[in-house]
Amino acid sequence: MRTPTIILGVLLLSACSQAEPPPRSETVASSSASAASAPAVKAVVGRQTMVSVMSWHTPLGDLNGATVWQADAYLNKRNLTTKANQNWRWPDQQGMPATLAVGSPAYLDQQERCARADLELMAEAGFDVALFDMLPWPDWKPDQPLSSTNTPLAQFTTFQRWLKAAAGLPVSVGLFPDGQNRSGDYPKGHIMTVDEWTASLTGALRLVQGSPALWRVDGRPGVFHFATSYLMKKEPDPKAAPPDCGWREVLRRVRAAGLELYFIADVRPHEPERAAWDGIADAVHCFHPGGPTAYLAEMQPILQRRHRIPYVWSTSIGYYSPTLKSWTPPDFRRIHDTYTLALAQGARFVHAMTWNDFSEDTDIAPTRFKGRCLLDVHAYYNRWFKDGREPAAWREHLIVGYPRAIPAEVTARSVNWGTPEGQRKAHQPDPVDLAGHPQWGDWRQPPYHPTLIWWARLDKPRTLDIPGVGRRELPAGLSMGELGAIAAGPVRADCGQGQAALPAVLAVAEEKTYGLQYRYHDLLRPDGRETQP
Repeated sequence: MRTPTIILGVLLLSACSQAEPPPRSETVASSSASAASAPAVKAVVGRQTMVSVMSWHTPLGDLNGATVWQADAYLNKRNLTTKANQNWRWPDQQGMPATLAVGSPAYLDQQERCARADLELMAEAGFDVALFDMLPWPDWKPDQPLSSTNTPLAQFTTFQRWLKAAAGLPVSVGLFPDGQNRSGDYPKGHIMTVDEWTASLTGALRLVQGSPALWRVDGRPGVFHFATSYLMKKEPDPKAAPPDCGWREVLRRVRAAGLELYFIADVRPHEPERAAWDGIADAVHCFHPGGPTAYLAEMQPILQRRHRIPYVWSTSIGYYSPTLKSWTPPDFRRIHDTYTLALAQGARFVHAMTWNDFSEDTDIAPTRFKGRCLLDVHAYYNRWFKDGREPAAWREHLIVGYPRAIPAEVTARSVNWGTPEGQRKAHQPDPVDLAGHPQWGDWRQPPYHPTLIWWARLDKPRTLDIPGVGRRELPAGLSMGELGAIAAGPVRADCGQGQAALPAVLAVAEEKTYGLQYRYHDLLRPDGRETQP
């Protein structure tokens, strides 16, 4: 398993607490209501949707760095035997050989076939870009032959296979360098210097710049970077001035080598010098999968407005890290609000975090507990974002999400980024941001409370009835919200087609037994997982 470097950066913003925030309001939006209340859409040429892919979680098993690979993790077999993480891919890939030597031609061929299957799913769901996250590799020697252990970024040979797999598909593959290498190869973590980043980026671009499947923005290869903010403590040159602390020099050297790129920097919203990035990067984003739900809707419009360069909007269904004991409850509003606000604000990019980070429970790929549910939800909003209007016709869905297990003792703490007073002082929202939002800046998730949530796109009204949880009349069109609290035990659901049994919620003593994962089922589209415990 990967040591979670990404969320450690996110948590620099937060102090986790179980303090009780104000009650959470419910969102129910019908097609007619949302269309009537939505602001006018700003015209943007070439809107794109992207999803990040973690190179260390692959269909061939968990990879840790570049040289440490557990043979028994093939096809995620370790997940099959570890109760706390059984969210393996659904349906299981078939017809694979029993063993493969990592880095061998047969291994890379199988990676390419698996990548093609994933990319086809992404394209079908309307994603334009697969951002392939790779740890940096400080020992890159460009004068030596490229191999699985001599490479500008870890898993770079797999990245090249993803580029080959994308041939002919309407989805590109983008470079997504991570902030540092903390893996089986560098267990204490290695933070790259200006020289090392220059060599790494120039080497990577030279090796793939001719690929037709490489993601480009305005004709330039895109580089979507994690942890460029000096607040993440991974600066190439800590002695250089913020906000870039060496990134300006890295980009100057790369371009001086004759390599153009479209560089997207990872910024933190509380950087005092945030506007200075406009003269350094080509665009900015904030990788924050665990961000509170209110923060995503309230701070991203400010980031969009305050930067002259494009801001990449991002979203996740929720967040759970058993390692860091951090919890942001699943909520379909996080997805809905991000896409619709990004469209209204004239955004060019929306980023879904993530395709397959199973260790942080942000995955949307078809899996044992989620099926196609989250992929189908993103497909709806991808179409909405790129067309500029809500889809007039769409196949029906009625998706419910609920806990896989409810522990008697929960150690994970709900994310707490602060109160309105503190956030208004730090971010100075304008009157337009506060209008109609008296609680603006209340970025505290409620303490763990197991609930059943739903998202529906219906042609006609239906009644959703789950005994012991709640009953709700759902309108035609789009709706979402919390149905009610749920307890351990059997789950039966009725949406007008007769009562159907879903997998029961398990009662366990400790959180570590099964984690806090949610499972998802589409009541209108049974897929066989309903009979699986």
